[in-house]
Amino acid sequence: MAAEEESGEFYLRYYVGHKGKFGHEFLEFEFRPDGKLRYANNSNYKNDTMIRKEVFLTPAALKECRRIISESEIMKEDDKLWPEPDRVGRQELEIVMGNEHISFTTSKIGSLVDVQSSKDPEGLRIFYYLVQRRNKEAIRHSTKKEKMEQTFIMIKPDGVQRGLVGEIICRFEKKGFYLKGLKFITVDQSFAEKHYADLSAKPFFAGLVEYIISGPVVAMIWEGKGVVATGRTIIGATNPAASAPGTIRGDFAIDIGRNVIHGSDSVESARKEIALWFPEGPVNWQNSLHPWIYE
Repeated sequence: MAAEEESGEFYLRYYVGHKGKFGHEFLEFEFRPDGKLRYANNSNYKNDTMIRKEVFLTPAALKECRRIISESEIMKEDDKLWPEPDRVGRQELEIVMGNEHISFTTSKIGSLVDVQSSKDPEGLRIFYYLVQRRNKEAIRHSTKKEKMEQTFIMIKPDGVQRGLVGEIICRFEKKGFYLKGLKFITVDQSFAEKHYADLSAKPFFAGLVEYIISGPVVAMIWEGKGVVATGRTIIGATNPAASAPGTIRGDFAIDIGRNVIHGSDSVESARKEIALWFPEGPVNWQNSLHPWIYE
């Protein structure tokens, strides 16, 4: 990073919002020249509540912001070919760094599918990833929360056939985790073999693959503090007979070969499984109940 960029003026403002059934719903944050981060959010499906926070950032945090922006090369882009704001919503990004000043306006972007179908997928992808990263950074600093994790959860064919989808989703939601992706899907043998590749040498591998492709599954991404380990606790032991009452398998499963649900066993496994099942990435949204769940 150039010395001028590192020591010169720095300002960043991001806004995303739309006019919905309950009025103007939006999220906005600013990294200000005086070292303050200001955060505002009223996207809570009410028109009478506003969440506002203001914190000072350390010089190290501001330096990291500058580095990320510089390395993204967003300052070289323009928004001429980007989707215009529409009824779905509007995004605005303004950055001042040293002697450079950029300002972008575009529509809300639901996922990388929208990016790929745009007239400028390369430039819009840079914007998409930068905004996601800065959005998470702003929320992290404003709430002083620990790092959030994502995990992959799959309701297996037996769980779907037995009508347990709503019950399982409800348990994760009531805990306070955020649903970031969901697919109702059937998979073929080669895909199932990729998912269970680490078990390919096991004698039960063929039967496991056959079981997973026997009917539709519900694939999900869940996000939250410690969601990988806590998700495994909510699910219960692999063998339902060893699962405590109150867990999903303890309450709804009997045989190990029909144990209803799969959950990532580590953060690294979650990354791999999410990349396999959701190549387009998670849905980018912020739950308005966040301050009521995390300190």
